[in-house]
Amino acid sequence: MLLSLLISPLLSMVLIFSLAKKAVEIVYTALYFSILNIIQLLVIFFYFDPNSSLFQFFFSSPFSRSFGCTDAYSILLGIDGISLWLLWLVNMLMPIVILSSYKAISDNRIRSFILLLVLIGFWSNAVFMVLDLLFFYISFEAVLIPMFYIIGFYGSRNRKVYAAYQFFLYTLFGSLFLLLALIILYLEAGTSDYLTLLAQPISINRQYILWLFFFLAFAIKVPLLPFHLWLLSAHVEAPTAGSVILAAILLK
Repeated sequence: MLLSLLISPLLSMVLIFSLAKKAVEIVYTALYFSILNIIQLLVIFFYFDPNSSLFQFFFSSPFSRSFGCTDAYSILLGIDGISLWLLWLVNMLMPIVILSSYKAISDNRIRSFILLLVLIGFWSNAVFMVLDLLFFYISFEAVLIPMFYIIGFYGSRNRKVYAAYQFFLYTLFGSLFLLLALIILYLEAGTSDYLTLLAQPISINRQYILWLFFFLAFAIKVPLLPFHLWLLSAHVEAPTAGSVILAAILLK
């Protein structure tokens, strides 16, 4: 069931790229699959057990072992009560930003813009479902690339390119601290599987180092003072749809 939330945006991108020709067809295709994801989430809400604090709707992959998981059939996807509501937030916003871009973006550029929005939706869904730290890092950081293009190529002011590079470089710097923290966790536990790490004891000294690296990473990405300089220019220069998506990304 969770896998379908990732398949839908990918299928949407394929159809938009190969079949949709007119702007209205592109928008309606993306809109249809974004609404389909909302319907799938409503089904998940119906079957979700709110009385349990454990992860639910697991998806196991036989390929997980190649990425550091100890079991050949380790769990790759799963959600808890927090990630479920964050998934709802991301997918609820997608139809809104898709419709808002119909008249705001010129017809000859609407295809690439919608593809970037759908790609952001795909990676945002993956962030809240993956239970492997390597896949989490890839999904978390992959959002930077389409967001960079949305700010730099579809912004409305002269400083849009500067804002795009500022956004990318600042958040990339934070990504390095996040990567270092995940490497330390892997060296400490010998796995990147989140469920295994929950039961893995970590030394106090390592915990201090991990806290520092995670704090610096998310202080830049949230951002907190004094790491907030990129935020204003990114929001001001981005188109309305991009600004809304950027705000949703920051909630992650």
